[in-house]
Order: sequence, then structure tokens, then C-alpha cells
Amino acid sequence: MKKFFGFVFNAVLSVILGIFAVYLISFLNIVPHSMQVDLPHYMYPTVMPASGTTASDAQKARDHIAKKLHKELVDLGIEEEETVESYVPSDTDKVESSFSPYSYPKYAKPLGYSIVQQGYFTPGGEGKSDRFFSPGPDGVWYSYDPDTKALVKTPEAAAIPCSYEDLITFYISRDASAVISSDMEEILSESECAEDLAQIAKTAVRCFGPGSMKGEDFASLLQYQAAGLFLGFTDETMTNDNRGMACYLSGSDRKTLNQVSYNTKYAEFHNKSAELEPDTEVISTVIDGYLYTYDSETRMITKIAFWSDEKDDGLWHEKVAALPENYMGPPVVGKAGKTLCCVFAGESSVQMMDLKNRDIRIIPELAPEKGESFEQVSFVFGTDRLVIFYTTAAEPEKLRVSEVLYSNLEG
Repeated sequence: MKKFFGFVFNAVLSVILGIFAVYLISFLNIVPHSMQVDLPHYMYPTVMPASGTTASDAQKARDHIAKKLHKELVDLGIEEEETVESYVPSDTDKVESSFSPYSYPKYAKPLGYSIVQQGYFTPGGEGKSDRFFSPGPDGVWYSYDPDTKALVKTPEAAAIPCSYEDLITFYISRDASAVISSDMEEILSESECAEDLAQIAKTAVRCFGPGSMKGEDFASLLQYQAAGLFLGFTDETMTNDNRGMACYLSGSDRKTLNQVSYNTKYAEFHNKSAELEPDTEVISTVIDGYLYTYDSETRMITKIAFWSDEKDDGLWHEKVAALPENYMGPPVVGKAGKTLCCVFAGESSVQMMDLKNRDIRIIPELAPEKGESFEQVSFVFGTDRLVIFYTTAAEPEKLRVSEVLYSNLEG
């Protein structure tokens, strides 16, 4: 009888040990090898202490075991599978996240060269053409799509999509004293332009080194650029000089030119400022490291830049060319493809001056219909074409648009 009970006892014990061995092997497959010595602790954390491990690692192991066990019980039909809704970030969450500019052209020149004048363009993508924008004589912004040849008057035409993954759109104003406005609540600040722009420009140039900036700051930067206050970055990352650099205007009359640079090697900021002459206005964003100004009294176009010496606050000037008489408004400087030029309108024609050789030519594709004369003009240098928005003396209330491809201007 004793032998029988002994045999049963040994059989039961063998089964129990076999089951334990199976589960032990299973646990050893789950738990990292470095933690196997403390397996009892992970199974019974309140009873068995752990040696040489952290509470965080222990919790991770317990979570791993619990998930594995739950999956097995779900497969056996004992427990139900949990459904967890995936996290979908809100627009505010997205723009509050930080980003680093991986693509210099997208980051530094998202809206082209012509922002200091009336119009601007947003670069196209995935086979789409650029979209061009300009305010009409009624003060409302118009959108022009070269693909459809449609000139549309809608409130949305004044919305600039932020190139930070198109997460932000915001509305622009030509009023220098206007506050930043956005269609996204509590994203963009509403404080004085000069102070905010100075701080945002400082944050932006640091991105040429190890820095990053928030999506909301980048949207504000585009806002200032569209308003003609932010003049852009240098056209190269200036890795040889270990710095990034940006320019902007301040003051109620927009006559104070400012430059902020960041030395990526020594992590130092340097600021410079200079006053422009009363009759002088900036007619370009930063192009090849320079800005271009126009003197309405002498009709002279001048190339300017701050001296490279960080201790010298003065401006370097070089007179480029004087424009002929009988034209409308200030010229606009930009790049027609690879050609640096300025464009300006006469009474019934548009002319272009090559700033390298000073040659002037008429652009017949941009002229108004025969017998009409210009009332207002606005030029925009796009990626592959020059666009003019204009009104005529006969119909000053109607905004029109013409364009010419840069390839047609060659030769």
C-alpha cells in the first residue's frame, strides 16, 4: 500500500515539476538573459528582492510577462482582447513639437524672393505648379494657379501654408503694425512685431547649428516674411564660417535694418543694426548674402550688406545701376532662373534689367492689352516664372494677372 501511495506521490510530483519546468522555460524565453537570475523577483516583486537591477527594468519585465500571459489567455478564450484607441495628435500638439530644418531651401526660402513687395508664392510639389498671391485694389488677397489659369478672390487666398509638413496655415496682413493672426487658436502670439521678430530670428539662426525651433515660431517667421519685415537668411548655410545669419526690418517706418548671426563653433550670437536713408527702401529679400535697396530720389539701385567684421556695425554699399525715368513704383529684385535682375513697369510695358551687365529689355508677354496703361503693379518671382498682378487705368477695380516662363527670357 505504501508503495502504491509512493508511486502516486512521485507521479504527481513529476507532473508538477514537469509543468513548472515548462513554465520556467517559457519565462526564460520571455525575460532577458541578464534578468534571469532575478526571475523570482519579477514574478513576486513584493516577496523576492532583486539583485543588481533597477525598478524600471523590473517593471518592464513584469509588463512583458503580463502581456504574454494575457495573449495566451485571449487565445484560449478565457479573456477578451483589449481595444485601445490609437493616439491622434491635435493640430496644437503638432505645431508645439520641435523640428530641425533638414532641407535648407525649404527652411530658408519657403516663399521665394519677392515678399518685400506685394506678392508672394508658395512652392508647388508632386507635379503641381507654384501658387501665386497678391492683394487686389480692394485690399482682398487673390490667388493665381498657373495650372488652371484661374484668378480666385477668396478669404483663403491670404492663407500661407507652413512648409513644416503643412500643419499650419495663417492669414497675412500688409499692415506693418498689425498683429500676427492665425486660423489656429492660441498658436501665434499677438505682441509687438519688432520684439517678437528679433527673438524668433535669434531662434531661427541657431538652427544652422544644433538648435531647433517650434512649428509655431516657424509659422510666425513666415508671417513676418509675408508682411515684408523678415528679409530671409543668407543663401548658404555658411558652414565654412561656422555660422547662420538672418536679416529683418524693425521700427514703425521699417527703416532699421537688423542682422543676427550665430557662430556654431563658439555658440555665440552677434547682432548688428543700421538706419536706412529716408528715401531708401529695401526691394529684395536676402539674395546671395546681399540685400538690394532703391532710392526714389536718385532712382539708384544699391547692393548692401553688413561688414563681415563682427565688431563693425556699419553697412557696406555698392551702387549697381540707375533706372530710367518714366516707370511705376519701386523696382523688384529677384532671380529669373539663374539671372539676377530687377523688373519694373512703365506706363504700358514691363522692363527687366540684368544687374550683371546692366542690359535692359522689354518683356512683351507682361504688357497690358494694346491701348491700356498700368494703374498698379505687383511682381512675384516664382520658381520657374515671373508673374505680374496689375490693374489698368480703364478698370482700376479689376485685378489681372500675366506670366512669363524664365526659359522664354533666355537669349
